[in-house]
Amino acid sequence: MVRRSRLDRCGAGDFKIAVAFERCAQERGEVTDTHVPYDTRQKAAANRPAGRGLSPARKLAPQSPRKPGDCEFLERTRRLAPPGPNRKLGTRATHPRVRVSGKPPRGLSRFSAGEKHDGRTKLAIDPSAAIAPTARVHPDARIGPQCVIGEYCVIEQDVELGAFCRLEPYVYVKRWTTMGEHNEISAGAALGTDPLDKVFTGARSYLRIGSHNRIREHYTISRGTKTETATEIGDGNYIMTSGHIAHNARIGNDTVIASCSLVAGYVEIEDQAFVSGGVVVHQFSKIGRLAMVGGNTRVNSDLPPFFLYSDFNVAAKGLNLVGLARAGFPPAEIAILKKAYRILYRSGLKLAEALARIEAECDSGPARHLVRFIRSSERGIARE
Repeated sequence: MVRRSRLDRCGAGDFKIAVAFERCAQERGEVTDTHVPYDTRQKAAANRPAGRGLSPARKLAPQSPRKPGDCEFLERTRRLAPPGPNRKLGTRATHPRVRVSGKPPRGLSRFSAGEKHDGRTKLAIDPSAAIAPTARVHPDARIGPQCVIGEYCVIEQDVELGAFCRLEPYVYVKRWTTMGEHNEISAGAALGTDPLDKVFTGARSYLRIGSHNRIREHYTISRGTKTETATEIGDGNYIMTSGHIAHNARIGNDTVIASCSLVAGYVEIEDQAFVSGGVVVHQFSKIGRLAMVGGNTRVNSDLPPFFLYSDFNVAAKGLNLVGLARAGFPPAEIAILKKAYRILYRSGLKLAEALARIEAECDSGPARHLVRFIRSSERGIARE
């Protein structure tokens, strides 16, 4: 099969690699025609052994004018090489490992020509990002270094992905969504969707996701309802499959939200909480730090931190000993929290009296956090 190759629009840093690739292809008899820009022909001749490569007539042949937008694109990975001194922003450089064709198919996004920032031109889509040919990326989206965008992903405008994010096929990232670095989004997830709220008017609101999160298959997360409000996801969370986090929810750091759990609007989940599968969390409820909620539980009140909860109508079941040990709590602090639990649920005191006694007898950071959480509760706390 006869194959044609293009080396034009290569920067100085890319030219030697591309010429070496063409030389190997010529030795195998795979290249019958090579297009070399006029200003690089002398370099090509200097690096090419005598008797090989292009004929003198071909070297001096005038180049046909290029049509506007007729830039090369990488058919398989669509990866841009690093910009060289002779390469203009917004153009594509050839890469020796992939086959190069002419115009990209209809509907595929091109790399943005860049935007001005502090007097310097900055690419909206980093050249090191790998974007599948079938992905649709809006020119106004910002894609960080070393991101991988899988097949058939859709990324709307005003989306920002930090470095090293990885999107599996069929991920849909809607407008006004931002992510930090090293996030992994599995197939079929939809992020930044319109809130499931009748009063939503379509105003601008946000979904903000931190770094090092894993969001598994077919999960949906909505942006805020009211103008300029946001749904916020922290860092290091593991969010499993087929669930939903609603508008204006606030998820802390290092939480686990298992499959098929539903988190309603304005819910707050503190750091290191564990929400098991099939849990339904009522709107405006709060789940405290290192709390663990058993499967298929209905959460319709606030859950103080460090405790274990279960039953269909959520009820406290003791201390989350496994979670505390994994989090590195020393035995002395665990003993103080056990005492606080007994005072809160088994002393027979009224809530205000129990909190005052915990403050007097349980002097530790986690115990003080427990008291603050309960006093700030507006829905009331789960009882034993």
